[in-house]
Amino acid sequence: MDAFQNFLSNLKLPTLEALYNKRTLVIAIVSGVLALLAYSLIKKTGRKAGGLSKRADSPPGAGESAGVIHFDNGDREEVERVQGKKNGRAVYYWRNGDKEQFFYENGIKTGKTRTTYANGDREEAEYFNGSKNGKAQLYCANGDLLQYIYVQGERDGEAQCYFANGDREEFSYERGKKNGRATFYGNDGSAEEYTYINGVKEGKAHAFDVKGNKIRFTYIRGEKEGKAVLIRGDGAREEFVYQNGKRI
Repeated sequence: MDAFQNFLSNLKLPTLEALYNKRTLVIAIVSGVLALLAYSLIKKTGRKAGGLSKRADSPPGAGESAGVIHFDNGDREEVERVQGKKNGRAVYYWRNGDKEQFFYENGIKTGKTRTTYANGDREEAEYFNGSKNGKAQLYCANGDLLQYIYVQGERDGEAQCYFANGDREEFSYERGKKNGRATFYGNDGSAEEYTYINGVKEGKAHAFDVKGNKIRFTYIRGEKEGKAVLIRGDGAREEFVYQNGKRI
């Protein structure tokens, strides 16, 4: 019995304080390793928790700086910064070849903007409070000119299209699509009146030519369909049928 007690008295067991210090050290080491792994992952992928996936090659500093932001979808933005906010000129490049030039003021798009499309078209518009608003023009590569109005980033209101061959169309946009009554003026003096519904010609329409002839017909899903009536300038009438946009 005495020998057992002597054994216990000579046994060096770690104190609670020592055990606590070792546990704290292990937790600190593990936390450091996890932090290094997380930093390495963010640097490699450019991902930020809770935000748009992007990578800034030149992060903003305390003063003025410029940088490039690369997005996961292949787009990129070149932007100037002042006091950590986007200010001044910016250029946004889409991966499909489109490019937009505009200005930032305290992180909000403002002022005139120009978008050059990969197909050669060019749009000139203006930003107010971060959205396109007001008059805009689209210069098409084929020579056509489209004039319209932006309201909170969508085409809305009266618009005109001047075709390169001298034709002209007057119509209206509603929430980005052609809607309502429209008139087409041909370069030969002819005219046609019809209705757009969500960008597609629908319903009754009629056309005139310089000889005084008038045709009444119907659009269905953008094609002339069904019965039509031709009223000649001398009052004579002729009925016929459209099928798939063609007279039969």
